[in-house]
Amino acid sequence: VEGKGLLECISIVKKANLILTDLGDSDLFRLTIIGSGRLADKIPTSQESLEIVYMGELEQPAVIRAMYESDILIQAYSQPEGLTTVTLEGLATGLLIVSTPLSGGEILEVCENYIPGKLEDLPSLLLLSRDIPKSRNELLASCKGFIESGFTWDVIAHKLIDRNYS
Repeated sequence: VEGKGLLECISIVKKANLILTDLGDSDLFRLTIIGSGRLADKIPTSQESLEIVYMGELEQPAVIRAMYESDILIQAYSQPEGLTTVTLEGLATGLLIVSTPLSGGEILEVCENYIPGKLEDLPSLLLLSRDIPKSRNELLASCKGFIESGFTWDVIAHKLIDRNYS
């Protein structure tokens, strides 16, 4: 779906890899794309300076396995987007999350693995994320309290219904 960030993610990772190449760094990012939709045919099979692995539509257990096999989740929305289930799954699997700001994302400030920024800043943030010295378990621990606090849309809905916004 346009605006959900597929083409933007390809561009961001490609830009980050070009910067790395210019710096003489051969440890480039690889982009894994999971999902399907009408933009699937626009995913290039090869790009200069970018390896793309297109996995298509997967069952939920396979998605979670792929998250554990990855290091960074990129969410590059060109339209406003709320806090997504994918974001919560990424946090719960200890992924670094480089993302355009999400509505409700300000509550993620306690999570060291959530790195928000403007769309045009995401290639630089992606590069900076490589230098975070913490292990996956340390990153997961930074937001464990948030995850375990029972953050669900039910909790938010009840707060809104009860007019309890704090």
